[in-house]
Amino acid sequence: MFLNRKRLKKHTRWGLILLVSVIIVSLIATPVLVGFLSTPGTTEAIHSNENLPKNNIEELEKQREKLEKYVAELEAKLENNPKDIDVLLQLASVYTYMRENEKAIEAYLKILEIQPDNIDALASLSYLYFSDQRYDLAEEYI
Repeated sequence: MFLNRKRLKKHTRWGLILLVSVIIVSLIATPVLVGFLSTPGTTEAIHSNENLPKNNIEELEKQREKLEKYVAELEAKLENNPKDIDVLLQLASVYTYMRENEKAIEAYLKILEIQPDNIDALASLSYLYFSDQRYDLAEEYI
C-alpha cells in the first residue's frame, strides 16, 4: 500500500480512508440515482410545487416506494444474470443510498466473489464498514 502506516497517525489514516471511500461511493451512486431520477415523471413530480404533498412524510414514503420498485427491477435482472457486475453495483449503490448497509455489503461481497479486484466494491465495502464502526473490516478492504 502507498501509505506508510508506521508514519501516519491512526486518525489521519482513517480520515484518508473515509475521504477516498466517500468519493468513490459518490462516483458510483451519482449515475445510478441520476438514472433513477430521469425516469419519466420523476423529475417533474419532484420539481413541481403542485405535486408536493403537504406532509413531508408522504413524500419520503413515495420516494422509498420508487426506490423499492427500482430494487425489485434490479433483482429481476439478476435472476436472469446473477453475475452481472453493473447491476450488482447499481443494487449495492441503491442499498447504500437507502441506508440498508447489510444488504449493500452483501451485494458488494457478491461482486468480489465474481471480480476480486473490483476497486468500486473494495472501496465501498471499506466505507460501509467504516461507517458501521467495524474498523478492522474497513481496513481489510482498502
